[in-house]
Amino acid sequence: MKKSFFTICLLLSGVMMVLAQTGTILGSQIRIAEKKAGKYVGWTTDWIELSGNDRPILEITADTLVDAGTKYFVYYIKFTYEGETTEGTYVYDSVKSEAVRKEWNKKVVNCYVDEEGDYIYVEDISLQQLAKDSNTWAKYPNSTIQFINKDMNIAFK
Repeated sequence: MKKSFFTICLLLSGVMMVLAQTGTILGSQIRIAEKKAGKYVGWTTDWIELSGNDRPILEITADTLVDAGTKYFVYYIKFTYEGETTEGTYVYDSVKSEAVRKEWNKKVVNCYVDEEGDYIYVEDISLQQLAKDSNTWAKYPNSTIQFINKDMNIAFK
C-alpha cells in the first residue's frame, strides 16, 4: 500500500503542480553530521555561516491528495547545496514526529518521510507553512531543517 501511494503521488504531482503552492528557502548556516561505521554519530562542526552562492537552497512544493477518503499533504522537495541537488516526494509522519518531539524535548518538530525511508525534520515550523509563504522562514530565526538519508545528514537554518 505504501509503495502504491507514493507512486500515485509521483504521477499526480506533475499534473497537479499548477494548483500546488511553492516556496523557496535560502539557508544562512549549515552543519554536517559525522558518519562512523555506517551510522551518524554527531555533528562534525558547529553552525557554519554561509554567504553568496555557498548557501543551501530548498524548494518546497506542497500539494494535497485524497486516497480512500483520507486527505494527504504531499511535499516535493528539491535541495541544492554546493552544486549538488537532492529531490524527493515526502509525506508527514505523525508517529515519528511525536517520537522525535519527546526525544529532543521540543514542542514543534515535524517529520516527513519518503518512500525510501529518508527523513526531513523541521523545527519550529512546517513544510506546509513554508510552501505557502517562504517569508515565514524569517519569522522563525531558530528554525532548522535537517535531511537524514543514507548519503547525508545535513541541517541548515
